[in-house]
Amino acid sequence: MKKRKYRIFALYLLISFAGLLNIYSVSKSLGINLFYKHLTAFLLALIIFLIFHRVKIPEWKELSYLFYIIGILMLLLVLIKEQGVKRWFHVFNFSFQVSDAVKPLLIYFFSILWAGSKRGGYIKSFYFFILHLLPFILILIEPDLGSATFYIFLYGIFLLYSDFEIKVKLLFFFAFLSLLFSFNFLIFLIFSVLSLLFVIFGKKFVMNDKLFLTFSIMMPGLVVPFIFNNVLKEYQRKRIIYFLNPSKDPKGGGWQLLQGKLAIGSGGITGKGFLKGTHKSLAFLPAAHSDFAFASFAEEFGFIGSLFLLLFYFLLLREILSLSFGLRGFYSFFVLGIFSSIFYSFFLNIGGVIGLIPLTGIPLPFFSYGGTNFLIHTFLLSLCTAIGD
Repeated sequence: MKKRKYRIFALYLLISFAGLLNIYSVSKSLGINLFYKHLTAFLLALIIFLIFHRVKIPEWKELSYLFYIIGILMLLLVLIKEQGVKRWFHVFNFSFQVSDAVKPLLIYFFSILWAGSKRGGYIKSFYFFILHLLPFILILIEPDLGSATFYIFLYGIFLLYSDFEIKVKLLFFFAFLSLLFSFNFLIFLIFSVLSLLFVIFGKKFVMNDKLFLTFSIMMPGLVVPFIFNNVLKEYQRKRIIYFLNPSKDPKGGGWQLLQGKLAIGSGGITGKGFLKGTHKSLAFLPAAHSDFAFASFAEEFGFIGSLFLLLFYFLLLREILSLSFGLRGFYSFFVLGIFSSIFYSFFLNIGGVIGLIPLTGIPLPFFSYGGTNFLIHTFLLSLCTAIGD
């Protein structure tokens, strides 16, 4: 266990140092003061890690609902108090992103919740889904679609890992596919017919719940057009449209995605060299310090440098996941929740930059500029190592 703890800490430092190099390069290229702010956040995060990596994490079942209520109230407070884009809460001269700040509280609560349920059917899974849905809705209102969908993702991970009935897990799987296929009417229609056949003839799994299953599977796909047209903001809709076809507006909405890909490709095998990236220095690469930090790094360090960075993340995630599978009950779910948060942010950031998924604005953990995200993920990682000690 202690060897794993040291490996996790070493990988954390390697990724963080790579991020510091990248932020320094961006600061020099653009002539903006980012590096020392990020360095301050890193040093503070390091202190947090050294303080909490030995703390024993108690299983407070009675207090877990209080943590959930505090998290929800914080999300409500930022919606009421702040003006405009309501993601940041301002206290004196400091500001922090509330959707990141509440993560430890909500992951702790959901870990207690799922660990305490040995088996469950449709009703319990629906109750759990409502609890996950509430922070999703509040964060979506801010608006922050990327951070909001984490709680639906966490629901899916915990459901698959839990001892819930197989038919409940199949329901979630089919509902997820329904959501994905809803962007193409023909594919959604074919999927609907196949799902209906499965519901009718799959007696082993669905038993007498055919009407409920049919409704539950179709509903995500049917409500997506309404959400797309009436809930999402204009810039969020454009991100999805230009993800599907970035060449549709290469000088407008598709600019970010195309420039990110060009920056990565221009790095070649070995990169242009430290402080020699041209896409960010000429201001072609947007948000080179945050959303497109990986593209900025890939331009200067090339395929080899990018491969090493991705390898560090893979090894870190593998260590955390192995730790989770070696534990039981609450602690297993809690470490899995930490893994889910880091993996989710990693996948959304890298996937958005290389065009696998729409851009979300989620920073790359331990690498991108952003104090709140850096501190919270470091705090979660320190708790992970404390459990594995």
